[in-house]
Amino acid sequence: MTELKQFSGLVESQINATIATFDRLKKVKPTKAAMAARTKAWKDFHDKWIKLDTQMAESFVKWTPESLKSDYFYGPLFQRIKDAAGNAGKLHQMHDAYFKTANGSPELKTMELQIGEASASSQNELNALKSKIEQTEKLPVSPNGLPQREESL
Repeated sequence: MTELKQFSGLVESQINATIATFDRLKKVKPTKAAMAARTKAWKDFHDKWIKLDTQMAESFVKWTPESLKSDYFYGPLFQRIKDAAGNAGKLHQMHDAYFKTANGSPELKTMELQIGEASASSQNELNALKSKIEQTEKLPVSPNGLPQREESL
């Protein structure tokens, strides 16, 4: 359960960081100096984000469907974390593409709408995951004193 919470918290921090940084930087006034600073700020953030995402992906490689079924007590929850992290990565890629699109491009408005939908979806998925972890944690222990697992996690 501790590992689930740690990974869930890490995915949550990744989602929150990319959303907050995107929201802050997209508001930058389109002056030449401000845009240069924005580009640098995004690149610095993006590089850090990708580094952590890559480290998480290294853990996820071990989480095969077979191993999650046989080696992890809460395998379905680990799969949900892996899925949430994948969606966070897609959201971050959308943010990155936005900042690589020319300012004033008609594509930006469409991208903003898609990013808004993806952001809401990522947040909803994360909230559902956290809720499921909390529900699972509250399950009563089995008669032999071991934690129970809900089969429909």
